[in-house]
Amino acid sequence: MLTACDAPSSSSSEVSSAIESMEDLRVSSTFEWKTTKEVKLTFEGYKTSMIQIGSDNGIVYHKAFIQEGKPYTFTLTVPAHVNQLNAVYRGQKRTLDMNRSAINHRFESNGSN
Repeated sequence: MLTACDAPSSSSSEVSSAIESMEDLRVSSTFEWKTTKEVKLTFEGYKTSMIQIGSDNGIVYHKAFIQEGKPYTFTLTVPAHVNQLNAVYRGQKRTLDMNRSAINHRFESNGSN
């Protein structure tokens, strides 16, 4: 079997200039270079227990024990493409939208926990 491809001729009217350094790049002033983002999370529970913070696809970003009635605050760094987090506490799962830089959530007893 014989395969081939056509290379553009050097006389093409669309010859691009070589990029030799970062200064040669033309990037929009609104382009976000960061690949991660931070969110400050505060959780409060009705019993001392473990909380797990993760993604829909099973990645666990953080685990901790929170004490009954005491706020637990921490800063979490996640990939920039993450738009939601899941918080699991005593069998309760809450989906948290990542549309703010600080998120507060209080877990309430549902009677069976």
